[in-house]
Amino acid sequence: MRTPLLGRWPAAPHRTPATGFDAFISYSHALDGRLAPTLQRELERFAKPWHRTRSLRVFRDDANLTANAGLWPSIEAALAASRWLILMASPEAAASVWVDREVRWWLANRPADRLLIVLTDGELAWDADSGRFDPDRTTALPPSLRTRLGEEPRWVDLRWLRDAEQVEPANPRLIDCVADLACAVRGVPKDLLVGEHIRQRRRTVRAVVGAVTALVVLAVAAGVAASVAVRQRDNAIRQARLATARALAATAVANIDTHLDVAALLAAEAYRMDQDAQTRSALFQVTAASPYLRRFQPLPATVAALAASGDGRSVFAGSDDGRLLRWDAPPGAGTGPPVGQPTAGTPTGRPAAGATGTPTADAGGASPADAVISVRAADRGITALAADDAGDRVVASDGTKLYVWHPGDPPRAVFAGRVAAVAVSPSGRTAAVVGGQAGDPLILFDPGTGKELRRHRLDAGWAAVGLPDDRTVALADGTGAWARLDAADFARREGSDEQVTPADQYYCCGYSPDTSYFAWAKYGQVWLTAHPAGPDGAGQPRSPAEPAAIPIEEPDRFAVATDGRAVAAAGGEALYAYLTDGGVKRLPGTSGTRAMAFLGTHRLVTATAAGSTLVLWDFDQVSRMLAGPPTDAPDTSNAGPVPQLAVAPDGHRLAVLSEGHLRIEQLDGPARPTEADLDAYSGIPVWLSAERLLVLSDGPPTGWPDRPTWTQPAPPGVRAVGLSPDGGRLVVVTADGGVQWRDPATGTVRWSVPGPGRLPPERRANTAAVSPDGRSAAVVAPDGTVRVVSVGTDDVRQLAGSNARAVGYAGDNLLVGGADGLLAVWRTGREPDRLVGPGAAYTDILAGSPDGLAVRLTGQGTLVFVDVRSGDELGRVALPLPGRSTGLAPWGATGAVADPGGREFVTATDSGEVLRWSVDPADWTRAACDVAGRDLTRADWRLFVGTAAPDELSCPR
Repeated sequence: MRTPLLGRWPAAPHRTPATGFDAFISYSHALDGRLAPTLQRELERFAKPWHRTRSLRVFRDDANLTANAGLWPSIEAALAASRWLILMASPEAAASVWVDREVRWWLANRPADRLLIVLTDGELAWDADSGRFDPDRTTALPPSLRTRLGEEPRWVDLRWLRDAEQVEPANPRLIDCVADLACAVRGVPKDLLVGEHIRQRRRTVRAVVGAVTALVVLAVAAGVAASVAVRQRDNAIRQARLATARALAATAVANIDTHLDVAALLAAEAYRMDQDAQTRSALFQVTAASPYLRRFQPLPATVAALAASGDGRSVFAGSDDGRLLRWDAPPGAGTGPPVGQPTAGTPTGRPAAGATGTPTADAGGASPADAVISVRAADRGITALAADDAGDRVVASDGTKLYVWHPGDPPRAVFAGRVAAVAVSPSGRTAAVVGGQAGDPLILFDPGTGKELRRHRLDAGWAAVGLPDDRTVALADGTGAWARLDAADFARREGSDEQVTPADQYYCCGYSPDTSYFAWAKYGQVWLTAHPAGPDGAGQPRSPAEPAAIPIEEPDRFAVATDGRAVAAAGGEALYAYLTDGGVKRLPGTSGTRAMAFLGTHRLVTATAAGSTLVLWDFDQVSRMLAGPPTDAPDTSNAGPVPQLAVAPDGHRLAVLSEGHLRIEQLDGPARPTEADLDAYSGIPVWLSAERLLVLSDGPPTGWPDRPTWTQPAPPGVRAVGLSPDGGRLVVVTADGGVQWRDPATGTVRWSVPGPGRLPPERRANTAAVSPDGRSAAVVAPDGTVRVVSVGTDDVRQLAGSNARAVGYAGDNLLVGGADGLLAVWRTGREPDRLVGPGAAYTDILAGSPDGLAVRLTGQGTLVFVDVRSGDELGRVALPLPGRSTGLAPWGATGAVADPGGREFVTATDSGEVLRWSVDPADWTRAACDVAGRDLTRADWRLFVGTAAPDELSCPR
């Protein structure tokens, strides 16, 4: 209830003070933080002449106080400069120490009748008998005010106004309440003040209307000019942004082979700036490029030497400025998260070797995942480096001193003298060092204690030393000479002075860590040679291995895997690896190599030519485009039908059918695949739901998981099958090109149209296709024409042209692959909307996704991604050769399909692998950021772009 304003307001004339305030508002910020500014604004504007900024000057702390070291002195000064105190009463104000303090000051220094109460919440209850507020019912007054008033005060009830943002200033209730307060502060009767407020409003309206009328012509003209200017400005900004994005995309593509880390970052930034066909293609290309390149790892120093732990988990580097660094590399392909997802290094479970995980650490601590550990060892550059299998013992040299690095301890010098090569045994209990010249000693010592075990003077200089175990010392040079000594007494067990390398110019040399293998090059060929005493020698002389041809004219860096099954060679900007089980592999993406070492057999780490970045190569990695690790395809011959693939509607399961063998894989979890052998040799799977699969084949229809059968027989030689989104229409294309509409549950034929004749042999894939909505089917007739059948009607349309080999659907686009390699995209009309290609000799493999992407397979095993809406080629990836069978070219035994969500394509090659290719740019962006291992820098931008760098350069992971 609102209490009427009892008595009379003091009739003192109003004069707005020059330096003081007409009123001071005391309120609770917690409750009235939004209402107090509204009350202040309306009081200052009430009955305001149009030419003045305000009619009253009202103090409110948030609006009038500046930053001040003393809060209460500032408030006290404002109280002293104010003529009235307006208390916004509420339970929160009653509990506020600051509100109570302001009221106590006012009652002590100003008359009580100069205090106005605005009730915003709670209750005020006056007890006439006791002449004070009832303490049991009054909840809105601070303690200092409850007993200080001698008569019932006047107040304004604003409890109805709880949300100031929803109340218009013209609301009559608000005007009436503001008038109550304003007439008291200004000392003017309420009726006169309200009348003055109305007159001033009318005068202001007339002035505004006149001004608006005078300015309207200018405003229209200026508005037109401004609109044109804004459009031109916005267009200029868009064009500049588009031009910058396209320049970044072009720069990214240009640097793929030499600076893939920067190229990946530029492509990600280009796509973030503008998502068009060019930036998306650039992002695709950097993600698909150099498939074995796993990631870059920036270092805080320039690398001069590299070594790896025998377990393949840790990489050790020696820098030009005498530091030792350790990086625990991410796990191998197939053992970690899917490629393209955020990744981190793997903890080794071992304490870090003398560092805390920061690039400049020099004390003990544990190594965080993916951290680079850096410690100071020498005053000059590190020239030789070796580590044990576990990475717990590292031996390094700067050419004149030997240093040992233990976990948790700083490196320490254990030997002074000429050092050419060092070695550590797999167990880490023995280390060896040679000087490299005749007369230099061979020294064995305990790397755990640094204590010298024994030494032996060598009559010849040896380029490499190894410790296959703690009992054997292996020596080798660059010509093929080798020796095996007994570590106990240095007795020569076996060896040879036979020269393996040619006498004239050749390029030398790389050694496996135990020197059992060494590599050298001549005439563009790298020779990988095993010493007779090595693991493959069996004590018998062995001629050099068959050389690997590599196009490097003058290789100057070599690395050999411990087991001798891989060798790498670098020279200039070229880098190649040769694997005995994988052949020659080109490794583009960097501008040169300074040092390298193998982690096991299928992983290689190199230091870039500049030496400040490590590069991890993984030969088990198929591509960074993959959405998950590869899985094995059915182990069948590649001379039979193309494997048939189907992804469940929810995208969680994949069915692969090849030569009567059915495999169902879980795409989003570690569950083991389900396998079954069917009665028929060929067939096509179709998912009736996320849980139920039906296989139509030459035999009886087979279901999974409970193997239901139809009450009606299946047509023989099914060539294509599709299910409508509502699950009520199963469309089947028969061996003669006929189209049937069947009941999915019983197989009953509800509608059919005959075909043009026997279709091409079953090995020819994609001779028929069903649209995603189940409303049409396309069939390649024996004469190369394409018939499009409208399911459920008699509408049969023949497309122009007679050289078709394959058909498919990408959303509502019909794709027709021709014998000439062209891809025709049809929607409506008598002519195709566009032609894509050819550019390659394509197989019949063709698949489209719901959002308008397509993949085609070339005769060389290259998967080509195309945006059928624009006709642009996004990029290409190479499918890996199957490793479990031989026979015909495997690409005729490869199938492809898109998942229903349009984020992936799946390919499967008989006796090869099932691969999931991501076509989601968000995955490509994450893969680009992951491979770079860092963010763009302003130095990168200046060097590769040449313009002012933006403020935000972080990679959009």
